[in-house]
Amino acid sequence: RPIEHFKDVVEWMIHNKLNPAFARNDPVYTIAVRKLDDVVQGYAGSKFMSSAWKAEFLEALKKYPDCTKIDVPTMHDRKCEACGRSGHPAKHQLTFSGNPYDRESLEDVFSDDEEEGEGTDDPESESHSPQTHVKAFFLGRTCNANAETAHALHHWRHQLNQFVLICLRSEGHLAPEKILERDRWNTKKKEKYANGVVDEMEANGQMKDLYREFKQNLEIAREAKNEGNYFYGRKG
Repeated sequence: RPIEHFKDVVEWMIHNKLNPAFARNDPVYTIAVRKLDDVVQGYAGSKFMSSAWKAEFLEALKKYPDCTKIDVPTMHDRKCEACGRSGHPAKHQLTFSGNPYDRESLEDVFSDDEEEGEGTDDPESESHSPQTHVKAFFLGRTCNANAETAHALHHWRHQLNQFVLICLRSEGHLAPEKILERDRWNTKKKEKYANGVVDEMEANGQMKDLYREFKQNLEIAREAKNEGNYFYGRKG
Protein backbone atom coordinates (compact mmCIF):
# COMPACT_ATOMS: atom_id res chain seq x y z
CA ARG A 1 0.00 0.00 0.00
CA PRO A 2 1.20 3.57 -0.69
CA ILE A 3 1.22 4.51 2.99
CA GLU A 4 3.48 1.55 3.79
CA HIS A 5 5.88 2.59 1.02
CA PHE A 6 5.81 6.13 2.39
CA LYS A 7 6.68 4.91 5.89
CA ASP A 8 9.58 2.92 4.44
CA VAL A 9 10.89 6.03 2.68
CA VAL A 10 10.73 8.08 5.89
CA GLU A 11 12.36 5.22 7.81
CA TRP A 12 15.22 5.26 5.29
CA MET A 13 15.69 8.99 5.89
CA ILE A 14 15.75 8.59 9.66
CA HIS A 15 18.30 5.79 9.52
CA ASN A 16 20.32 7.72 6.95
CA LYS A 17 20.76 10.48 9.52
CA LEU A 18 20.95 8.56 12.79
CA ASN A 19 22.34 5.19 11.70
CA PRO A 20 24.28 5.76 8.44
CA ALA A 21 25.72 2.22 8.41
CA PHE A 22 22.25 0.74 7.85
CA ALA A 23 21.34 -1.42 4.86
CA ARG A 24 20.43 1.54 2.69
CA ASN A 25 20.05 -0.57 -0.45
CA ASP A 26 17.66 -3.07 1.11
CA PRO A 27 14.94 -3.97 -1.43
CA VAL A 28 12.26 -2.78 1.01
CA TYR A 29 13.62 0.76 0.67
CA THR A 30 14.47 0.72 -3.03
CA ILE A 31 11.05 -0.65 -3.97
CA ALA A 32 9.31 1.94 -1.78
CA VAL A 33 11.20 4.80 -3.39
CA ARG A 34 10.56 3.49 -6.90
CA LYS A 35 6.84 3.00 -6.29
CA LEU A 36 6.32 6.49 -4.90
CA ASP A 37 8.66 8.11 -7.40
CA ASP A 38 6.73 6.53 -10.29
CA VAL A 39 3.53 8.11 -8.99
CA VAL A 40 5.04 11.54 -8.37
CA GLN A 41 7.10 11.73 -11.55
CA GLY A 42 4.04 10.70 -13.54
CA TYR A 43 2.51 14.02 -12.58
CA ALA A 44 5.65 16.02 -13.25
CA GLY A 45 6.38 14.51 -16.64
CA SER A 46 2.92 14.21 -18.10
CA LYS A 47 1.32 17.46 -17.00
CA PHE A 48 3.76 20.13 -15.94
CA MET A 49 7.07 19.70 -17.81
CA SER A 50 6.62 21.18 -21.26
CA SER A 51 8.41 19.84 -24.31
CA ALA A 52 8.75 23.48 -25.38
CA TRP A 53 11.02 24.34 -22.46
CA LYS A 54 14.62 25.07 -23.33
CA ALA A 55 17.30 22.61 -22.24
CA GLU A 56 19.08 25.11 -19.98
CA PHE A 57 15.88 25.87 -18.08
CA LEU A 58 14.88 22.23 -17.69
CA GLU A 59 18.38 21.31 -16.52
CA ALA A 60 18.30 24.00 -13.81
CA LEU A 61 14.82 22.95 -12.68
CA LYS A 62 15.96 19.36 -12.20
CA LYS A 63 19.36 20.19 -10.76
CA TYR A 64 18.72 22.67 -7.95
CA PRO A 65 16.49 21.79 -4.98
CA ASP A 66 15.31 25.26 -3.97
CA CYS A 67 12.93 27.51 -5.87
CA THR A 68 11.69 31.05 -5.25
CA LYS A 69 9.41 33.32 -7.27
CA ILE A 70 9.25 37.10 -7.53
CA ASP A 71 6.42 38.81 -9.40
CA VAL A 72 7.62 41.54 -11.74
CA PRO A 73 5.79 44.11 -13.90
CA THR A 74 4.85 42.55 -17.23
CA MET A 75 7.89 42.76 -19.52
CA HIS A 76 6.32 43.02 -22.98
CA ASP A 77 9.74 43.35 -24.60
CA ARG A 78 11.05 40.14 -23.02
CA LYS A 79 9.87 36.66 -23.95
CA CYS A 80 9.43 33.88 -21.46
CA GLU A 81 12.90 32.39 -20.99
CA ALA A 82 11.54 28.88 -20.51
CA CYS A 83 9.65 28.44 -23.77
CA GLY A 84 10.81 31.44 -25.79
CA ARG A 85 7.40 31.80 -27.41
CA SER A 86 6.17 35.13 -28.71
CA GLY A 87 3.08 36.42 -26.98
CA HIS A 88 4.31 35.02 -23.65
CA PRO A 89 5.77 38.11 -21.92
CA ALA A 90 7.70 37.64 -18.70
CA LYS A 91 5.67 38.29 -15.54
CA HIS A 92 7.74 36.47 -12.92
CA GLN A 93 11.35 35.80 -12.02
CA LEU A 94 11.87 32.18 -10.94
CA THR A 95 15.17 31.42 -9.23
CA PHE A 96 16.56 27.91 -8.74
CA SER A 97 19.24 27.59 -6.08
CA GLY A 98 20.91 25.30 -3.58
CA ASN A 99 23.51 22.60 -4.06
CA PRO A 100 22.97 19.86 -6.63
CA TYR A 101 22.49 16.50 -4.94
CA ASP A 102 22.53 12.80 -5.68
CA ARG A 103 18.95 11.61 -6.12
CA GLU A 104 19.75 8.22 -4.60
CA SER A 105 21.69 9.22 -1.48
CA LEU A 106 20.27 12.78 -1.20
CA GLU A 107 23.81 13.93 -0.43
CA ASP A 108 25.14 17.17 -1.91
CA VAL A 109 27.24 16.75 -5.03
CA PHE A 110 30.31 18.95 -5.41
CA SER A 111 32.18 19.54 -8.63
CA ASP A 112 35.95 19.06 -8.89
CA ASP A 113 36.63 22.75 -8.35
CA GLU A 114 34.53 22.94 -5.20
CA GLU A 115 35.33 21.90 -1.67
CA GLU A 116 32.73 20.58 0.74
CA GLY A 117 32.34 22.97 3.63
CA GLU A 118 32.14 22.15 7.30
CA GLY A 119 28.45 22.98 7.53
CA THR A 120 25.76 20.71 8.83
CA ASP A 121 22.89 19.24 6.82
CA ASP A 122 20.46 20.65 9.34
CA PRO A 123 18.11 22.76 7.19
CA GLU A 124 17.67 25.26 10.02
CA SER A 125 21.37 25.93 10.41
CA GLU A 126 22.93 29.03 8.86
CA SER A 127 25.94 26.94 7.84
CA HIS A 128 23.82 24.48 5.87
CA SER A 129 25.02 24.00 2.28
CA PRO A 130 25.90 27.55 1.20
CA GLN A 131 23.82 28.32 -1.86
CA THR A 132 26.55 29.31 -4.27
CA HIS A 133 24.49 27.93 -7.17
CA VAL A 134 21.83 30.26 -8.53
CA LYS A 135 19.97 30.23 -11.84
CA ALA A 136 17.28 32.85 -12.46
CA PHE A 137 14.81 33.02 -15.34
CA PHE A 138 12.11 35.48 -16.37
CA LEU A 139 8.96 33.51 -17.14
CA GLY A 140 5.47 33.96 -18.48
CA ARG A 141 2.49 33.18 -16.28
CA THR A 142 1.78 29.66 -17.53
CA CYS A 143 5.37 28.44 -17.64
CA ASN A 144 6.05 29.86 -14.19
CA ALA A 145 3.04 28.14 -12.60
CA ASN A 146 3.84 24.81 -14.26
CA ALA A 147 7.53 25.11 -13.38
CA GLU A 148 6.81 25.73 -9.69
CA THR A 149 4.73 22.58 -9.48
CA ALA A 150 7.08 20.51 -11.66
CA HIS A 151 10.02 21.52 -9.48
CA ALA A 152 8.22 20.57 -6.26
CA LEU A 153 7.25 17.18 -7.69
CA HIS A 154 10.70 16.46 -9.11
CA HIS A 155 12.41 17.21 -5.77
CA TRP A 156 9.78 15.60 -3.53
CA ARG A 157 12.25 13.30 -1.75
CA HIS A 158 14.68 16.12 -1.04
CA GLN A 159 11.90 18.28 0.38
CA LEU A 160 10.51 15.41 2.46
CA ASN A 161 14.00 14.73 3.78
CA GLN A 162 14.32 18.35 4.89
CA PHE A 163 11.10 18.04 6.87
CA VAL A 164 12.25 14.79 8.44
CA LEU A 165 15.44 16.55 9.54
CA ILE A 166 13.35 19.36 11.02
CA CYS A 167 11.29 16.78 12.95
CA LEU A 168 14.48 15.14 14.24
CA ARG A 169 15.86 18.45 15.39
CA SER A 170 12.64 19.50 17.08
CA GLU A 171 12.74 16.29 19.12
CA GLY A 172 16.38 16.89 20.11
CA HIS A 173 17.89 14.02 18.13
CA LEU A 174 20.32 16.33 16.31
CA ALA A 175 21.55 18.20 19.37
CA PRO A 176 25.40 18.25 19.45
CA GLU A 177 25.55 16.24 22.66
CA LYS A 178 23.25 13.57 21.17
CA ILE A 179 25.41 13.31 18.07
CA LEU A 180 28.55 12.91 20.19
CA GLU A 181 26.80 10.29 22.31
CA ARG A 182 25.78 8.25 19.25
CA ASP A 183 29.31 8.43 17.86
CA ARG A 184 30.38 6.18 20.75
CA TRP A 185 27.69 3.59 20.04
CA ASN A 186 28.05 0.43 18.00
CA THR A 187 25.95 -0.18 14.90
CA LYS A 188 23.42 -2.37 16.68
CA LYS A 189 22.67 0.30 19.28
CA LYS A 190 22.33 2.98 16.60
CA GLU A 191 19.93 0.77 14.68
CA LYS A 192 17.78 0.23 17.77
CA TYR A 193 17.78 3.95 18.46
CA ALA A 194 16.73 4.87 14.89
CA ASN A 195 13.98 2.23 14.93
CA GLY A 196 12.74 3.76 18.16
CA VAL A 197 12.55 7.17 16.53
CA VAL A 198 10.53 5.69 13.65
CA ASP A 199 8.13 4.13 16.16
CA GLU A 200 7.92 7.43 18.01
CA MET A 201 6.99 9.32 14.83
CA GLU A 202 4.23 6.82 14.15
CA ALA A 203 2.95 6.97 17.73
CA ASN A 204 2.81 10.77 17.94
CA GLY A 205 1.13 11.16 14.56
CA GLN A 206 4.00 12.85 12.70
CA MET A 207 4.16 10.04 10.14
CA LYS A 208 0.44 10.33 9.40
CA ASP A 209 0.70 14.11 9.13
CA LEU A 210 3.52 13.85 6.59
CA TYR A 211 1.65 11.26 4.56
CA ARG A 212 -1.57 13.27 4.64
CA GLU A 213 0.27 16.29 3.25
CA PHE A 214 1.97 14.09 0.65
CA LYS A 215 -1.42 12.90 -0.61
CA GLN A 216 -2.89 16.39 -0.51
CA ASN A 217 -0.01 17.73 -2.59
CA LEU A 218 -0.59 15.08 -5.23
CA GLU A 219 -4.28 15.93 -5.34
CA ILE A 220 -3.43 19.61 -5.73
CA ALA A 221 -1.10 18.71 -8.60
CA ARG A 222 -3.79 16.51 -10.16
CA GLU A 223 -6.29 19.36 -10.16
CA ALA A 224 -3.88 22.23 -10.82
CA LYS A 225 -4.53 24.57 -13.74
CA ASN A 226 -1.58 26.89 -14.18
CA GLU A 227 -1.27 27.85 -10.54
CA GLY A 228 1.75 27.39 -8.32
CA ASN A 229 1.24 24.87 -5.53
CA TYR A 230 2.63 24.03 -2.13
CA PHE A 231 4.69 20.95 -1.38
CA TYR A 232 5.58 20.16 2.24
CA GLY A 233 4.73 23.66 3.36
CA ARG A 234 6.84 25.39 0.72
CA LYS A 235 5.82 27.24 -2.38
CA GLY A 236 6.83 25.32 -5.50
